Amino acid sequence: HNPELSILQIDPIDGPEAGFLSALNVSHNPKLSFVQLADSRLSSLDLSGNPELTTLYIISDPELKELDVSNNPMLENLFMCFVINALCEETAKFLAARKYIYKDTGKTSRLDVYAYITIAALSFALLEDVIYAISSNAGQIIVRGVLMGHVPEALIMAHFYSKAVEEKKTVYKVLAFLLPILLHGTYNFLLKDGLPEWTAMVELTLVAVETIGTYYTLFFFLRKKKDDPAYTRPIFTQE
Repeated sequence: HNPELSILQIDPIDGPEAGFLSALNVSHNPKLSFVQLADSRLSSLDLSGNPELTTLYIISDPELKELDVSNNPMLENLFMCFVINALCEETAKFLAARKYIYKDTGKTSRLDVYAYITIAALSFALLEDVIYAISSNAGQIIVRGVLMGHVPEALIMAHFYSKAVEEKKTVYKVLAFLLPILLHGTYNFLLKDGLPEWTAMVELTLVAVETIGTYYTLFFFLRKKKDDPAYTRPIFTQE
């Protein structure tokens, strides 16, 4: 237990020392935030109870059989925000819209993709608002409505997914999911307790950029594109 330990890097162990250290206990270090293992030959590693741990890299460590990362609130928050919340919710929204995107491939345009994914996001946000309304006050509900949660990620997904379909580029499909997940996860993570005070300013900046970008895209950018052939022609015609 080292109160000053913040970074732990275990490099490959060769020579007669290899295999000498098989188990390592690095639990309950209040400042430990980064751990990297690279062919360490460890069979057991205890990283439990490190409240600031956010990054764990394991590079080619086949002998590691036991890994304890329990009671790490920061790591648990990252997993909850980016995997349980962001990944699952963004996937659910896309699957809800996908049925309509592929319903009539002879007519689906880029504007249609925007519409379907945005409607799916708004439906998801409405469901969340109903749940929040049970335990929140009217002011919070109004703020949630104005900010149009889930819509910024939906617009990003629609932009890249429609390009991916039309141009047949896998990189756009990757971006269509990766960017919304990262944005959604970051937004949720910054709302968690126990973070430095400066993260509040980051969160406010992120909310402001998302909100301005959403209103601009919905009420100005897409309205101008309603007569643009690039956005109104079918995107599946080459398939």
